[in-house]
Amino acid sequence: MNELKSLAETLRTATKEAWSKFASGRSDDWQNTVTGFGTQIDKTTYTSFIGRLKLNDQALSNLYHGDDLAARMVDIVPDELLREGFSVDCGDAQLNGAIAEQLDALGCDGKFADAWRWGRLYGGAALVLGADDGRSAATPLVAERAKALSFLHVLDRRYLWPLTYYTDSTSSKLGQPETYMVSAVSSRADQAVAVIHESRLILFGGATTGSREREQNNSWDHSVLERAIEPLRAFNTGWKSVEILLTDANQAVFKMQGMSEMIAAEGQEAFKRRMQLVDMCRSVMRAMVVDGGSKVGSREIPSEEFLRHSVSFADIPQVLDKFMLRLAAAVQIPVTILMGQSPAGMNATGDSDFRWFYDRVKSEQTRHLSPKIRRLIKVMLATKAFNQTPDSITVKFPPLWTETPLASAQTRKVIADTDAVRIGTGELLPEEVALQRARGDGYETDIILDDKSRAVRETALADELKRIEEGPPEPVAPALNGPPQEPLLPSGEDPQAQTA
Repeated sequence: MNELKSLAETLRTATKEAWSKFASGRSDDWQNTVTGFGTQIDKTTYTSFIGRLKLNDQALSNLYHGDDLAARMVDIVPDELLREGFSVDCGDAQLNGAIAEQLDALGCDGKFADAWRWGRLYGGAALVLGADDGRSAATPLVAERAKALSFLHVLDRRYLWPLTYYTDSTSSKLGQPETYMVSAVSSRADQAVAVIHESRLILFGGATTGSREREQNNSWDHSVLERAIEPLRAFNTGWKSVEILLTDANQAVFKMQGMSEMIAAEGQEAFKRRMQLVDMCRSVMRAMVVDGGSKVGSREIPSEEFLRHSVSFADIPQVLDKFMLRLAAAVQIPVTILMGQSPAGMNATGDSDFRWFYDRVKSEQTRHLSPKIRRLIKVMLATKAFNQTPDSITVKFPPLWTETPLASAQTRKVIADTDAVRIGTGELLPEEVALQRARGDGYETDIILDDKSRAVRETALADELKRIEEGPPEPVAPALNGPPQEPLLPSGEDPQAQTA
């Protein structure tokens, strides 16, 4: 009877919990009222995620400038993005050279890397385009009126505050900041506050952030350290704990008869003197002197003991490795790159880690960095210093993965064999292959038939058609060596008579 009452009470409790979850919108769940799975006694039933407080600017600054791993997590992507630089191709070799010189004069590589760096750390940054068009900085930039692009200046989110927003419902920029208020970057600035239009800025973001979260964050992204702060704290705590364990790796234990009575009877001074004497003997004699025990009357006093208890570090490296993996997963950077360690394991080379990371960096170059560089080039070419409007602007990034000389030679051998087949089938002309492979900026593995290549193909085809229309050339008798010879006559005949 009691068992039936207990079962009925369990069912009643489960029913109440089910209705409670249904009322709160949590009606989908697995339960077992006999084992308690999914019910109130299940320890995991009410586990939920609670958002943590966002890192403020000072905390982000302290992390970057005080923690080497935090700085590496921020720096590694922008440093790799622009490690080999980039080149710009506008279809004119002379113009390309002038653009390269201007980019070097502006320090473009370093400026872009810094803007990307502070964007990742603080959630946003901007490059200020130094093109003076004679208009207020609060108005849209008219690059054609500017004499030249004279400088690039990097500002992080802490100095930029959205002031006005686009409100035109037909604009693709609806809801985005139109103007920013720029605060002084130093106490020596002449102007404390200025307003600048977004067209005079090239913006850089941080971690991928939702529109609602961006709105709550003053139209900026979150820092890349936001998601990684808990794994970073866990790793640093584990590392610090190991350091503390090392200081107590070999703990000395001294067993003394009657120590409790000595301390309780206010014999602390005698106890301290005894310990000082023991420590002095360890330092001077390099040996431990202990009481071997004695017998007073019928009472036996046991001997003193000196023991050492060592802390085992056998499994600690494996635990720290797991912390490393968790941290690397949080920032999407392989451990071999984040920690700078050599790959471990049999036949481990780390190639897959590096290739995965470099493919990710290449994606960042294509999707995010290239459009920003093209916008900079368009502004530069529109100024009076260039006054150019090229049909296309191509941004090229050298490969981040550098092959060994042997691997490079093998790759070229395979490409050369493929080119020979394509030439033999008539798919490509020898001139096209030569122009594409032996470029001025280095060996190219891909063939892109641009206007120059198409012109070469059309010229070669026109020459071939002309040869076909003219037909084969007339055969020409081979010339004899030496002066022309007189025709041979029968013996005894007069040449003059033969002529007559």
